[in-house]
Amino acid sequence: MQLHYAGMTWTDAATGYITGAQETYLPCNTVLQTTDSGKTWTVQMLQSPNAPLNNSALAIAFSGKDHGVIAGENGAIFRTENGGQSWQAALPAFGNILDIRRQGNQWHMLLHGGIVLQSADLQNWQPVIVSNSEGIVKW
Repeated sequence: MQLHYAGMTWTDAATGYITGAQETYLPCNTVLQTTDSGKTWTVQMLQSPNAPLNNSALAIAFSGKDHGVIAGENGAIFRTENGGQSWQAALPAFGNILDIRRQGNQWHMLLHGGIVLQSADLQNWQPVIVSNSEGIVKW
């Protein structure tokens, strides 16, 4: 299996996730999960009518051990409420999602082109103006 990794996160010392991007032998909506500190990995597929199999899963983030989000090309967003045992499609965003993070009670995503959006529920997204007094944009 040759997979180009795009994102990685750990929820504790034993449990980790890797998202896959354009690759050779697996569809692009691929997530690898380990529960034994990386000794073995289980392949999970993200499938939804809103996110075709040719979308790359680019970013992954967790808020605690059970609540996680995967985001990627063409606005594909998946969420888990059970520690990655299953993933459900959330309302897609617009454009390619490069990164997604949880800060306090808000999720923030960075889209291609420097657009930042925030949401408390992964369904209703609002734009965020990101700059400082020197006009430098920071993420």
